[in-house]
Amino acid sequence: MDITSLLSFLLLLVVNFIEASRKLPLCSETAKEEVLCSLVEDYNHLKVPQMPTEYFSEITLRGVQEIDESKHRVTFITEMGMRWEDKRLSISNSTDLKHWKYLKVNHHMNDIWIPELYFPNTISLKKTDGFKGKHYQNVFYHKYGDIYVVLLSDVLLVTIECKMNFADFPFDQQFCEWSYRGYEHGISELILRAPVLINNEGLTYKYVPFNQSIKFSSSGLPFDVEMLAPESTTIPILDISNTYSLASMKINLKRNTREFNKLLISYYLPSGSFAILSAFSFFIKPEVVPGRMGMLVTTFLVVTAIYGSVEAPPLRGFTYIELWYIGVQIPIIFAIIQYGIILAALKFNGVDTLLKYFPEGTTTTEDVYKKVDLISFFLSFAFIFIFNCSYLYVSKNA
Repeated sequence: MDITSLLSFLLLLVVNFIEASRKLPLCSETAKEEVLCSLVEDYNHLKVPQMPTEYFSEITLRGVQEIDESKHRVTFITEMGMRWEDKRLSISNSTDLKHWKYLKVNHHMNDIWIPELYFPNTISLKKTDGFKGKHYQNVFYHKYGDIYVVLLSDVLLVTIECKMNFADFPFDQQFCEWSYRGYEHGISELILRAPVLINNEGLTYKYVPFNQSIKFSSSGLPFDVEMLAPESTTIPILDISNTYSLASMKINLKRNTREFNKLLISYYLPSGSFAILSAFSFFIKPEVVPGRMGMLVTTFLVVTAIYGSVEAPPLRGFTYIELWYIGVQIPIIFAIIQYGIILAALKFNGVDTLLKYFPEGTTTTEDVYKKVDLISFFLSFAFIFIFNCSYLYVSKNA
């Protein structure tokens, strides 16, 4: 036997020894210590324990890490506890199975049945560090009520796809869903119950009633975060001709007042001020062409530049930002068009035509232009007032 064959043989022995040491022992053949064991000789970790097996989960949202509005993605950290009953398992040599028993069985993860889950809208799901920098994944066999269950807990870094609609920006709300179902097992084999929410504010863990939600602080994020009551339902998968049990958790993202205040200072107030300023151009004499036209054109360009500098989601479509931009540009464009008509009237002697529409005593060109400018001033201010009131009303009801 050459050296290569010998090494291969020794490696095979080591692998077989490791597999044998990991194999779930029979309860009738175990030693005196309390260990996880099988009540049946042919325990199969690929087979569902009973038909159907009920799957329960507890979700603790630790915080939202990132909201990517350009890619429509949300990243958050959650602690997820999962439990199910496996009647084929027990604890060997236990003298008191009627009371609390908590046995850590991480080394048997590959030997017991653990349901495979499919997360439809999840981009990535990574196990992350838990307490004190250690990987927080535990598998327990313990008493839950009157039954013994397998409990698996883990801390996950999850990135989900969330279709966002920015039509109401910057007063928008986004509703995201994190759902999961059995990967291979249909509803006849695996039933997923609605997950239970756990609130861990103040370093205390409290169960949240099914009809309530949890609000989270969102420091550094453009949205206030709220986790809504979870759901459990069934969905047919047409391409597989099967029906699965689906559990989901909903996250409500409401754009916070910090974002609006930033826009108020950088966009709404400056652009609105220039719209008001354009109305005062009617008090500049028509003969002062550089002053009046220069003021209006500059105002138009400045408002356009302010709009272009707005920090907003890309590819957002028509939103309240665009509506405001149109609203503040209308009085500016109106003033430009009005002044253009006056200049044309001056050039082509159109004042005589306008005189018949004014009361007696309006005999000079200057009188006509003063009255036209005064009427235009009040029309412009009336539009600005009505538009602002309407915008405020509509945005509050968005």
